[in-house]
Parts: sequence; C-alpha cells; structure tokens
Amino acid sequence: MRIALVRSVAAALIFVVVLVFAVHSTLGQRLDEATLGALTWSPAGELLGELRTTGLMLTLVAFGLVVITRLIGGPRAATVLPAAAVIVVYAVCVLLRDAVIVRPDWGLSAYDANTLPSAHAAVAAICVAGVARLVPDNRLGRLSVVFAAGCAFVASVGSVASHAHRMSDVLAGLLLAVVVVPWLSLSSRCRPRPTPHWILWSLTIWAPIAGLAVVTAVSPTWPLVSSAALVWMCGSLIALITCWARMPSPRPAPRPRDTPTPEA
Repeated sequence: MRIALVRSVAAALIFVVVLVFAVHSTLGQRLDEATLGALTWSPAGELLGELRTTGLMLTLVAFGLVVITRLIGGPRAATVLPAAAVIVVYAVCVLLRDAVIVRPDWGLSAYDANTLPSAHAAVAAICVAGVARLVPDNRLGRLSVVFAAGCAFVASVGSVASHAHRMSDVLAGLLLAVVVVPWLSLSSRCRPRPTPHWILWSLTIWAPIAGLAVVTAVSPTWPLVSSAALVWMCGSLIALITCWARMPSPRPAPRPRDTPTPEA
C-alpha cells in the first residue's frame, strides 16, 4: 500500500504542476496553444487526428471483451476495481474540465474554453490498465495489451493532432490514469511490479526533449520538436501505466526460522 500511495501522490503532484503552468501562466498558455494540431505537418499526423475517436472506441471494446471473458470463465471479483476505475476516471475528468478548472482568458488562445484534462486520453489509458490487469500472462494476453496500448496511443496523440486538445490536456489525462492505476492491485496480497529501467530512462529523456521544445518555441523547428515531445510523452506514460497495472508478482514466502533442537 505504501508503494501505491507514493506513486499516486507523485503523479498527482505532477498533475498540479502541469495544471498551474499550462492553464494559469501566460507562458504556459502560449506554448500550449502552439501545440494544437501537432504532427499535422506530416501525413501520419493527419491520419492520427482522424483516428482519435476510433482509438478510444477500440480500447473500450478491448477492455469490455476482457471483462466479459473474466465474468464468464474467471474470478469475477477481479473485474470490479478495473471497471470502477474507468467510471471514476471519466467522471473526474468531466468534473475537472467542465466545473472545477477555469482557464483565464488572456487573449492567447484560439478558444478560451478549458479543455484540461483530456477524457479521451484518460479513459483510453485506464482501459489499457484494465486489460493489462485482467488478461493472463500468455501470448494472447500480451498481444491484447499491445493492441490496447497502441489504440490508446492513437487516441492520445490524435487528440492533439485533431485540434481537439492541447498537449497539456493529454498529459494531464494520462497523469490522472497514473494516479489511479497503483490502486488496481489493492485487493491482491502481492508486491507491486517494479518500474523497468527502460521506462525510467524514457521518462528521464523526455524532460530535455520538452525543455528543447520550450527553447525552440519561436523557431522553425518548433513543430518537429513539439511533435517529438508529444509522441515520446504519450508512449512513455502509456508504457508506465501498462507496467504498473500488470498482475503483481507474488510475495516471497517467509523462510522458517531455524529452531534449536534440544540436546538429549
């Protein structure tokens, strides 16, 4: 439980930092606005924008099929937390976006309505977590996770490429999923999976990429650098969510203590 709490609180703090910078600072709004339509300079970006909703629907379908399969032939109780997590994440996204967060209008945005966090990104990511949590650890299960993660990636990147969301909206949506994911294993008496080193390195490398995007905001290289930051961010966070949601490893059995044998 302590590991889940630390992971969840860390993600929540990063969410708050993103919110304050992107919504309540002029620099953040200016940079965020420039990310609208990222990747549209390439044919792949236009395609991702068109497939944004398709990616979300496919993750929902994959999650629904996994839940139905577990309800028919597996432990039904295991589906309760992942299914509840999808509902909770969507409700929190809508509440924050439409009722709680107010985006100051400083004349820097194409539209002044608040769009943070992205429900597409958050729901798609938590569906990937549900799939990763419920499928068996075999070839079909791993293929299901890869398929769902790919669809969530399309839904997240496509939300920016289609001008539906700014980059911070997608980042905040994915972070909301990261906040919830550590608690999916609350019902199991198992040790949470450690974060692979390659995911930690990927998240670490993203920081200078994002910094380079800020530095080059007024240069011709901005579309390329900001698109790279978007793709890297979505891929790294979805990989992190998938890893944390996988079935935890069993705790090692305690070794019996050596008891002295009485002398005859």
